[in-house]
Amino acid sequence: MAGSSPQQTNPTNGIQDKPSADSIDQVRDLLFGAQMRAVDARIQALEERMLQETAAIRAMLQDSVKGLDSRLSTELSSVTTRLQGDKMDRSALAAGLNELANRIAGPQASPGKQESDLKG
Repeated sequence: MAGSSPQQTNPTNGIQDKPSADSIDQVRDLLFGAQMRAVDARIQALEERMLQETAAIRAMLQDSVKGLDSRLSTELSSVTTRLQGDKMDRSALAAGLNELANRIAGPQASPGKQESDLKG
C-alpha cells in the first residue's frame, strides 16, 4: 500500500532540492513585504522632496544671478560714465598744460636773446 500513495517523496524527507525563485519571492514578500513597501514609500517621498528643493534652489539661484546681472550692469554703466567724465577732464587738463607750456616756452626764448644782447 505504500506504493499506491498519490504523492511520492524524495529521499530528503519531502524537501525539494532547488526551491523555485517564485516561492523565495513569495516568502520574502510575506516576511519583509510591509517593511519594503514602507521603505519604498519613504524613498519616494525623499525623492519628491529632493526634486522640490532642487527646483526651489534652482529658482533662487536664477533670481540671484538676475539680480547680480542687473547690479553689475548698473555699476558698469556708472563706471563708464565716470570714466568718460574723467577722459573729458583729462583732455581739458592736457589742453591747459599744453597752453601753459607754450606760454612758458615763449618768454624763455626772448630772455635768452636778451641775455646775449646784454653780453655783447
